[in-house]
Amino acid sequence: MISKGALASIVFVLLAASMGIVSAYIYSQQTIYVGQTIKNKPYYYVNQISNIDSSADKGLHSNFTDQQYGPDSSFDTLNEESVGEELVIEDFVDNDTSDVDSSADVGYHGNFSAQQVGPDSIYDTLQEEDTGGGSTSFGKTDIGFSSRGFTGYLEASRFQCQQTTTVTQISLYLTGGSAGRYARVAIYSDSFGSPSSLLAQSSEQEIAITGWHTFTGFTAPVSASTYYWLAFQISTSNLNYAYDSGLTNQHAYRAYTYGAFPSSFGYANYAAEEQSIYATSLSVNYQLDLEIQFSGATSFLSTEELCIYAGTTGDENIQVEVWNSTTSAWDSIFSDLTANSWNNASITNWLGSPTLTIRFRGGNEGGDTIQDQWQIDSSLLRVEGAGSDEDSVDNDTSDVDSSADLGNLGDFNNMETVDSNYATLTESAPAAGIT
Repeated sequence: MISKGALASIVFVLLAASMGIVSAYIYSQQTIYVGQTIKNKPYYYVNQISNIDSSADKGLHSNFTDQQYGPDSSFDTLNEESVGEELVIEDFVDNDTSDVDSSADVGYHGNFSAQQVGPDSIYDTLQEEDTGGGSTSFGKTDIGFSSRGFTGYLEASRFQCQQTTTVTQISLYLTGGSAGRYARVAIYSDSFGSPSSLLAQSSEQEIAITGWHTFTGFTAPVSASTYYWLAFQISTSNLNYAYDSGLTNQHAYRAYTYGAFPSSFGYANYAAEEQSIYATSLSVNYQLDLEIQFSGATSFLSTEELCIYAGTTGDENIQVEVWNSTTSAWDSIFSDLTANSWNNASITNWLGSPTLTIRFRGGNEGGDTIQDQWQIDSSLLRVEGAGSDEDSVDNDTSDVDSSADLGNLGDFNNMETVDSNYATLTESAPAAGIT
């Protein structure tokens, strides 16, 4: 009879054996599952060489397919590839004497050579030039048929100005000139058809002869389509002014002791007359148009930039344009320069030869009455890249040694391309009598 202790031992052994069998089964099933998982993954290895960044590969595979099997101690060895030496060339501007558009420079350089170094806070100050634009006038420029002379009066005629400008002189026609006889002129604003506030006045001028007399030494800003009163005084009734019939109330006058003009014209009487008096403005127009040129520029590297370091700039924009040799026209590069900073722009589309011309222009080239200036510290071309320019042979017709060719060259054009087509060089027999 089996004791209780022996029976317990037998049960324990049987239980342990059962657990081992179960564990072995589970392990076997897991192993089969993992094996099947690997077998069922046909694209587990790398498939192919890609180019998702549109950038050509650099370097070499020894055997790419070795990456698609194994590990089996057969390797794809990756080797670096030489892409040439990376070049960086900075070329400062060469001259300010070019004239590619056959148009004279407008404006001034303060110190052009300052653009050829730096940036070092030494500037070429570009300044606009007054190009004028002629003169314009308003008033009565012909000599009136009638004349009279009254001393002790302040008189004026009303005229419309057609252009926004600055009056710098007033002309008055007088007869009876002689030593010791004087006149003055002035310009007043208009208020509802009456002379109002004094805008400017001349000093006294002696009227020694008959004719037009021009008074200067003052400025008066005036606006287009606006009425003004041109006023005058004469020191003696021996001087006579010319006039014709005019519009209703075009002539204003009042009693006034000869001397400096009052700040307000005051109460006036009126007549339908216009005196021979007119105002003139000498037009001011500040412009900038300065060419500078690069010569011997490198034009075959991948990155080509125009770089300008500006210092303090004016209130007006300063434009930078590049000469397009294909269209024979100026193309815009910068609409304005940022002060105290580098201003960089690609010029690859224009740098097709060793010569590049740019120009500086003012942003306001019409009716500019304010003279601006801009500081330029450095102007340069910055080109960089791998330095792999290739140039095929051009011809077989040279004779630099003044000695005729010997031999034959077949299919010369095959030397101009890289392929499996060849040029053939063949020796020739010497000419008769040559040993």
